[in-house]
Amino acid sequence: MKSMNKGSKPERRKYNGQETLDLIYEAVFAGKTNKEIASLLLINPDTFYEWKKNIPDISETIKRAEANHREEIRNAARISLLKRIEGYTVEDRQTTERHDKDGNIVAKTTKTTIRYIMPDTMLLMFVLNNLDSENFSNSQRVKVPEEISAGESIFLEVTEQEAELIRQLNELNGQNLTSL
Repeated sequence: MKSMNKGSKPERRKYNGQETLDLIYEAVFAGKTNKEIASLLLINPDTFYEWKKNIPDISETIKRAEANHREEIRNAARISLLKRIEGYTVEDRQTTERHDKDGNIVAKTTKTTIRYIMPDTMLLMFVLNNLDSENFSNSQRVKVPEEISAGESIFLEVTEQEAELIRQLNELNGQNLTSL
């Protein structure tokens, strides 16, 4: 940062190529706002907006930093999701000290407990529904034979819960199609 005289404002920074681009990249990658970046560069936010608009290297640097930041977040999310899908272990340590009558430590014991965190079944279903929906789907697909023509009745066996859902859907659609 530029040196300041006592009681004076910091010197305004000028765009100086790669040094400025590096500062902008790091700030954008860290998730700083435009106002925070302008403050870091010792410039007015309006000046920063002008730079972004008029200096192609700056707008390209910002796009690259944002893209790399998003990729880092995606990778972290993948790792976290994978742990939750597979299950994982957590190690807890608890240290206990025993003191004599003067308060001096006489003995110290550490108890280590390893806990297994089970896979997240809801997450597993979500992933399977999205990656292999043909084999893992929450919706049932019913194939209607081709020989059934429009207007013919089709009878399906459904549970009471499914029948209630059909009634509710019919009411929402303003129809009274079935007498279940």
